[in-house]
Amino acid sequence: MNTLSKSLIILSLVTTTAFIASPSVHATTQPTCADGNKSKNLNVIWRSNSDVTIKSVGDTPLCDDLTLFFSSYTMPDNYNGKGFSDPSATPQTHFDSTSVVLKKNVVPSENLRITLPEACKNMQIDVYYGPQIKDVTVKGHGAQFIAGKMLVKTKASCAPVVTPPVTPTPTPVVPVSTPIAPVLPVVMSMPEIPAELPKTGTALDSTVAIAIILSVLTYAGTYQFTKRS
Repeated sequence: MNTLSKSLIILSLVTTTAFIASPSVHATTQPTCADGNKSKNLNVIWRSNSDVTIKSVGDTPLCDDLTLFFSSYTMPDNYNGKGFSDPSATPQTHFDSTSVVLKKNVVPSENLRITLPEACKNMQIDVYYGPQIKDVTVKGHGAQFIAGKMLVKTKASCAPVVTPPVTPTPTPVVPVSTPIAPVLPVVMSMPEIPAELPKTGTALDSTVAIAIILSVLTYAGTYQFTKRS
């Protein structure tokens, strides 16, 4: 074998080795689904302390169905705000919960809402894998934990604010006066009694009187006539 042939064989071997070793020729495969059982593959978006949205990292479909819980708990009143590892952080009592089932081969985007304890209570809020945890001890949520918050109370007391009763102002009563008609005096009228001629005795006396009057009138008339003549 001559020198040229040897050189070609060596060059061919080097080229083949470089081609096999080169990473650029290997196809990179993207995951077709996300393992939601690993919390690092889930994204918890806090819209508020009582409202969260659950998504997958990279908006990738899930490989399996997942049951998640979103719960709120009341913490001891003497909690000092130093974190869950402090003994004053437990025990915790369940306050409210909601749950959701994220489906396999579906890109999750679920909104969860719960009710929080009063502002006069220390509280913890957690998103975690099922089953539901009612009472939180020093063990916490363990491997079920996905995301959470611990909130210190913002009110010193839970005593209700007593509002004094409002006494209604009485509406004044305006008297309505009814006019009284004047009382007129009652005049009693007596019936008139016709005047009567004095009675002079019998009917004969009346006849005589009439005759005398006629005589006087006749005399007066005759006297006047004579005087004119």
